[in-house]
Amino acid sequence: MRRATRSVTPSSPPLYHPGLHSFWSFDMPKRRRTDADDTEEELQEPPKDIPPVKRSDIWLEDGNVILQAEDTQFKVHRGLLARVSPIFADVFSVPQPADGDLTVEGCPLLHLQDSAQDINHLLSALYDQRYHTGRSMPFEVAAALLRLGKKYEIEPLFDEVVCRLKVDLPTTLECSDSLPQPNIWREFCGEDNILRDIAEFAYTSNIPELRPILPITLAWCCDSIITGEEEEDDINSKPLSPELQRVCLVGRQKMVDRFNEVFSWVDALGDSPECSGVCKTFTKSLWRPEPELDCLMEPWDRLVKFHAAKDRKYSVNLKKLCKHCYGNAKVAYESTREECWDLLPSFFGLPGWDVLNKDSAGAGA
Repeated sequence: MRRATRSVTPSSPPLYHPGLHSFWSFDMPKRRRTDADDTEEELQEPPKDIPPVKRSDIWLEDGNVILQAEDTQFKVHRGLLARVSPIFADVFSVPQPADGDLTVEGCPLLHLQDSAQDINHLLSALYDQRYHTGRSMPFEVAAALLRLGKKYEIEPLFDEVVCRLKVDLPTTLECSDSLPQPNIWREFCGEDNILRDIAEFAYTSNIPELRPILPITLAWCCDSIITGEEEEDDINSKPLSPELQRVCLVGRQKMVDRFNEVFSWVDALGDSPECSGVCKTFTKSLWRPEPELDCLMEPWDRLVKFHAAKDRKYSVNLKKLCKHCYGNAKVAYESTREECWDLLPSFFGLPGWDVLNKDSAGAGA
């Protein structure tokens, strides 16, 4: 494919916005050269070859602006970018130098400090609408839309990804109970490491809107990491960062302590021989070989179904309990799991749900 050609005036800058120095590249004033500079330059090794600029697949013939990220250029429409992003609208509204603009195929060139891959995901979402609601999205794409949606204030894309995350990673006990099954992805592709990727991104990105998903994300991912559970494709498996590993270690121990409290009622059951036998098997199902932390906040009906599964080592049918024991067990469990949900953020050193949700709402206001 023919590479785009440039008509360049040596000292002229590309599109530049004075309020966004970190976004756009521009020429700095040059000081007078000295003999020392020439000598130093001669002693230096020759610079490495700069990779040639390449044209992306997003190259619209009627486009009127060129975006360049890393070594990749995209030919798109100023009007569309200005419509979806007040940042781009502001940039394009600033008068540019009349003479000698840096151009490609007659279009002004705008340098971005983002990765080419992120820009490609953003433009694909804007032009191709590749990920409509109801179609699963790779988290790599979601992360790009979150980063750039926040940076360039593209609210529809950003808000859609946040909503998707909150569908799969509930922020209320009611939403958690409404899931047909936990740890099953509906809005995102279930790639290896996706839970850990989301945990790392939400924890390190400093995006307030993502903070409410952190408690359940960390709760779901920490157990498999700490117990050494392998991914299906172990070659691509990667651990959490040391900081998040520490957070999960501390959080998991607190979850285990709470787990023992939530299911302490099991020891109080078993008035009849039949109920006693059920409770003994249920105890094994809960604690062997490791505490089943995934079922710590499950609704009662799903908990009963989960432990009755025939493929479990210790399958147990809680419905075989007498009416009195079954009723007491359900009441005791439902009350303690609500307390556990309320405490979940604190297990990982996070503020309470009310603060997390308030910060999230305030950031989006």
